[in-house]
Amino acid sequence: MDRLLEREVVKKQLEMLRFRKTFPAFSFDSDIHVESNENKMVFTWEKNGYVAALHADLKEMQFIISGIDKHGIQTYAMEIGEEIKTC
Repeated sequence: MDRLLEREVVKKQLEMLRFRKTFPAFSFDSDIHVESNENKMVFTWEKNGYVAALHADLKEMQFIISGIDKHGIQTYAMEIGEEIKTC
């Protein structure tokens, strides 16, 4: 089990779960917006000035996750791309 937790894909999944659990934009009463066109989608969660976003390019299998605090400062960022295809 410990060996599996050291895999890069697992580390990224755990990091995303921690972000989802602790970032203030994710709440039962957050404002959620979804935009899409062709193969791209943007999901945005907003609460009390905090913004979390997932930009997904489904054709290219590239994803960007970001978190912006109530002062407009980006406090979280993760970009996932080519490595998804090899997992």
